[in-house]
Amino acid sequence: MIEMEFEGLEELTKKIEELGTEGQLEKANKKVLKECGELAYKTVKPLIHVSRDNSKSGVQHKGSPRLIPPGHARDNVPKPKIKKKNGRQYAIVGWEKSDTSEFFYMKMEEWGTTKRPPHHSFGKVNKILRGQYDNIAKKEYTQLVEELEK
Repeated sequence: MIEMEFEGLEELTKKIEELGTEGQLEKANKKVLKECGELAYKTVKPLIHVSRDNSKSGVQHKGSPRLIPPGHARDNVPKPKIKKKNGRQYAIVGWEKSDTSEFFYMKMEEWGTTKRPPHHSFGKVNKILRGQYDNIAKKEYTQLVEELEK
């Protein structure tokens, strides 16, 4: 899962709060999160490991058949979603902790296990795109301030 925070945008958001409504700011936030989520989604896919032979992938529980997922996880990353919790909007890119799909094992790939170190594909994306996230937010908020000042 990728979490996005924007820094250095206090002046723009204060200006929007002065000139606009909470609904206008929420709409702008949603646009920013959607664009950042799409960028993160496209960026993370090449960073996810791919096995040479998908038929050897999957999970096998003692006494039950191997559960082989349909294709590689890289090709099945969930599309970004915008959610709201406690009045705060956020974007989810990738598998959530509660995921129980065929690709639930990606949580173990990302965060590691007691026997395997983590491979932070999603964590890397945040570091790679941090500056671009800020630029997307600045562009959107500047555009909104210009519209509100008319």
